[in-house]
Amino acid sequence: MSEVKRFKEKITVQGEGENKKAAFASALNKIQSKVLKESEDVILKIEPIDINILSAEKQVVHEKFLFFFFPRERVSYSVSLEIEVEITRFDAESVQYKEVSKAADDSIKIPLINKRV
Repeated sequence: MSEVKRFKEKITVQGEGENKKAAFASALNKIQSKVLKESEDVILKIEPIDINILSAEKQVVHEKFLFFFFPRERVSYSVSLEIEVEITRFDAESVQYKEVSKAADDSIKIPLINKRV
């Protein structure tokens, strides 16, 4: 009997990057690891349903070499997202395992000769 269950959860993730696309990609890549940390079941599918942007920031840093030379601007983006995901899980604890006994192999394996003594 299969124990496949579907749940909806809201997950908050943050991401940073040198451009907008990289910041969103960084945040979305953290979804899977966050879901796997919270659950001990086997995760079959993680599907985002809705994305809510909690905050989006653009940080500009003006730099100069030796206070005068080579002025440049470094831009970094950071986003904080609340994502509603539908998670399909399989309950591995409900599986009935049968116990199989096997005698121990008492021979010694020699890796260079590939023969048993």
